[in-house]
Amino acid sequence: MIKLKDLLIEDTSIDLINRWKRTVSDSEIKYYCKRDNCGPAAISFMQFLTKQGIKGLKRVEGFFKADTVVSDKNDFTTEMKKEFIQSGGNWNSSKERKQWIENSKYAQQWKYIPHYWVEDSKGTVYDPVGQEQFIDTGLAKDLDKKR
Repeated sequence: MIKLKDLLIEDTSIDLINRWKRTVSDSEIKYYCKRDNCGPAAISFMQFLTKQGIKGLKRVEGFFKADTVVSDKNDFTTEMKKEFIQSGGNWNSSKERKQWIENSKYAQQWKYIPHYWVEDSKGTVYDPVGQEQFIDTGLAKDLDKKR
């Protein structure tokens, strides 16, 4: 069950993220919203929060557990690419790459995506670009902090 105070914290987090997004340029937002650019986004967001008087911030390096595997070309290791091609896969087919990973020994591991976010001293999670990197791309249905 969700408590009212949890909703207020989440609403405040979303409000702060939206306010931060209005302080950075469109090109910066576009850059930050690409997967693997969450680290610089977290740093920029921390700087914004510090200016808002929020203390006890830390950038957290971890993993986000997606609902589905990542399967872009750069998500493959050299060994995986070799296995994929040797099994007859078409390297230029995103559909084939995704199906191959889903049915491989990598299936569960490739749902864990390296990611950075910000936490305050109370444990509040602020994920400035999680929406764009995970929800908008279809990798996850929500940003539940248990992920």
